Amino acid sequence: MIDRIGLGSDRTSRLLSGSIWNELTPLVAEHKHRVSAAVAYVGSNGDKALPLGGGSSIVVNASTKAVSAGSTDPTTLLTWVKRGVTVYSQSKLHAKLLLINPEKHNPFVVVGSGNASGASIDAWSEAALMTDSSESIQEAQDYLVGLKSNAMKMTSAILEELVEIYGSNRSPEAEPSKTATPSRPETIPKETVYQLFASLMFQDDSISAKAEHTAAILAAEHSASIDEVVAPREKFIYIFYDELLDGESPSLSEGQHVAAVLHAKNKRPTATTPVYPPARVIHRFVDDKVRPHRAYYFLLGRNSSHEPVLKDLREALDTVKVKLDHQNGYARKNVLSAIIGLWPDLTHLQIK
Repeated sequence: MIDRIGLGSDRTSRLLSGSIWNELTPLVAEHKHRVSAAVAYVGSNGDKALPLGGGSSIVVNASTKAVSAGSTDPTTLLTWVKRGVTVYSQSKLHAKLLLINPEKHNPFVVVGSGNASGASIDAWSEAALMTDSSESIQEAQDYLVGLKSNAMKMTSAILEELVEIYGSNRSPEAEPSKTATPSRPETIPKETVYQLFASLMFQDDSISAKAEHTAAILAAEHSASIDEVVAPREKFIYIFYDELLDGESPSLSEGQHVAAVLHAKNKRPTATTPVYPPARVIHRFVDDKVRPHRAYYFLLGRNSSHEPVLKDLREALDTVKVKLDHQNGYARKNVLSAIIGLWPDLTHLQIK
């Protein structure tokens, strides 16, 4: 097994990058009863990334703030607890660490960037360092012991209560400051959607440096994030691209709204392919230095606590008797309502 994970006598560490869960998830599944983990945020697809079994343990951030913001899904945690996994919560946790202790091989530890979320699995380019260094294993064990000693063990009863507030975006209870002025909820400007495209788009670790630099500039201009967003309704810059055949023009124009259907470049979309929240194209450019040429699109939207997939989009369109069309935009009000309804917390989107 050591050879299979790329470690052995010649090296004690290696870097995973890109779609790291393609390698990590099978390893977790193989040793699902012998995993100790600390992963800050666990989404609705967390069990897909980390198929933990009885005997394993995990520390997450299941604070009221994280749960109400939709960052951690207590239903996933409840699934683990019912399976015999010991789940803890630590409100200041931001680490992503897996310590796997195979029965017949040396333990190894993985430390990286990825939360156990649908976006991390299907969209983000992550990185993680894997090592079986004895010193690192001991340090990881010590870290987890200390972390658990300052964490709350989650019971089914606690998690069932948290399920009720998941995604509500409610502020956690806190002792009010004697001098603080009560905060007012952020008022998000309304945004009218006249036409919406459900376009097939690519996003992978081959995005050009120029595109990433452009995204950073746009994010600064719009006070938006380009990293994985914690809270729903926060502004976010999405980067997608499609490939242009000879003489083909970009399919989307600036100002248009897109609910991007994200899929891997060399794979067909499936029922579980994620669909991104509706966002507006604020910039595009064509990279003609690659073959085929690429049209990069930069979309400004807001994050959602809901994570619909292609199956949900098709079902929503079925309710209004419309077929899914990735090429042409939808403009009828009932169709727009059906699609936008997949993200009920994005109340700033309006149809006229």
